[in-house]
Amino acid sequence: MAATIGLDTGIPAAIVLVALTALAEQLDLVVGRRTRVSLSGPFLVAAALVGGPFVGACAGAATEAFTRDIPRKRVLCAVAGALQGLAVGLVGEQLARRGVSGAVVPAAANA
Repeated sequence: MAATIGLDTGIPAAIVLVALTALAEQLDLVVGRRTRVSLSGPFLVAAALVGGPFVGACAGAATEAFTRDIPRKRVLCAVAGALQGLAVGLVGEQLARRGVSGAVVPAAANA
C-alpha cells in the first residue's frame, strides 16, 4: 500500500521522520548572542532523502506544527517548508536513479 501513495519507506517510518522533523523545530542551537539556528533543517533533508518527495513535503509542512506565530505566517512557512522538502526529495530521487551527474544537469538547466 505504501508504494501506491508514493512512499519510498513504510508508513510507520514516514510518521517517525515527519514527527522528528516537527519536534526538531523546537530545538534551537545558540550560535551567538542574538543568533539561533533551528535544528529542523538537517532532519528535513534526512526525511526527504530517506522517504522521498512526499515525506519531505509532509516533514517540511510539519515544521510549523508546534509554533505559535500568526496564522498567516504559519501557513506561509509551512508551504515554504513543504516546497523545500519536495525539492530535496526530488533531487534525492534523481541522485538515486541517475547518479550525481544526472541530478546536476536538470538542476543547472532550470537555474
